[in-house]
Amino acid sequence: MNRCLAIVLVAVVAGCAYTTAPLHSTTYSTVAVDIFKNETFDRQLEFGLAEALVKEIELKTPWKVTSGGRSDTVLTGRIVEFDRRVLTKSVDDNTLELQVTLVVDYTWKDRKSGRVLRRARLRQPGEAIIPINESEATAAREAFQDLAERIVEHMEEPW
Repeated sequence: MNRCLAIVLVAVVAGCAYTTAPLHSTTYSTVAVDIFKNETFDRQLEFGLAEALVKEIELKTPWKVTSGGRSDTVLTGRIVEFDRRVLTKSVDDNTLELQVTLVVDYTWKDRKSGRVLRRARLRQPGEAIIPINESEATAAREAFQDLAERIVEHMEEPW
């Protein structure tokens, strides 16, 4: 009986590992965020995404965002799709709720070695209620923010 209890206790403790290690690598201290290439017909998307990425990196990681030539790593990518879908309209045919879907390919590299640290294609839908006298930019900003959060999550160290 005591032996079974000991085995169960060891299994429980082993399954509940806890670490105080940081989520993001301390090997690097700086990241350059290049303006992503925009392969859609919608202009200016790349700037909204870059702004969201810079804010998210500065907020959630120990890294500082610097210019390309001085950084330890560089984040590059391309916006391959930006799609909008009206979810609800008012009785006078104004858009009230909109869903935008943003698809990007990104690559995060170590600048010195050229080693790819992460590479992925992410699809991020963002839904927004459009305030009166506002445009779909509200929904796009939400999609940029959600996508920036996911990219920064991908930059975390694997467990």
